[in-house]
Amino acid sequence: RNIRVLGKEHGALHLTKNGSKPSSRDMVAVLVEREEDGQLVVFCSVHLHPPNMVEACKPYLSYLSSLEQLIAALASDGSGTLRVPCFLGGDFNIAPDRLRELTQESAFWRQFDFCIPVGGDTAYHTNPDVRGDFALCTGGCWRGESIGSA
Repeated sequence: RNIRVLGKEHGALHLTKNGSKPSSRDMVAVLVEREEDGQLVVFCSVHLHPPNMVEACKPYLSYLSSLEQLIAALASDGSGTLRVPCFLGGDFNIAPDRLRELTQESAFWRQFDFCIPVGGDTAYHTNPDVRGDFALCTGGCWRGESIGSA
């Protein structure tokens, strides 16, 4: 209500390991406008493959390229600099510190702040990383706030 969808992009993260069945994770991102003041934001729900699966097939930043393109299509100025605030939330299947480490060489990914739930574990102990559920956010007047584990 009072939010208008201005754009939507679909994409997928793909992995194929040595002739095995491909594994894909579908994504959708939406660019919305708050009608009362024209503020824009991009929201994207993510569910990444565990890093050990990714790194067995390709470099991690290469794996993230389709997610980067998806977000950039809605929020970038064309050079990779985000001009619209973004909120990417979900199951990253990786600890925030490890994701920061794997993306530190990318100017695109360095634009994001980590929004990490307080209180410890966010996922079941059998998941690839028990702290793997969090959000990435970029500026503007829109803010993401972690309120704790589900």
